Amino acid sequence: MTQELFDETSWEEEPSWEDPAPGPRRWPFAVLGGLVVLAALYGGAAAWAADRVPRGTTVAGVDVGGQGPRRPAPPSSAPSGTPRRCR
Repeated sequence: MTQELFDETSWEEEPSWEDPAPGPRRWPFAVLGGLVVLAALYGGAAAWAADRVPRGTTVAGVDVGGQGPRRPAPPSSAPSGTPRRCR
């Protein structure tokens, strides 16, 4: 079997650069598949981190990082427009 590789008579014509490659070209599908996997990972990470604030984050000088969701304060009995006292 390996002797056939060394026999020049068993060689056919050498392929030309202009000839199309044998078989289907798979690299576009591999690149597209890789992009789909990366998009799925990005979407999963975004969904996981959607309701989280990183520790050390400040907004207007107030440290809001690492806090969980809080319940809203009950409505005040004071009429709207009246200043409320902060506790």
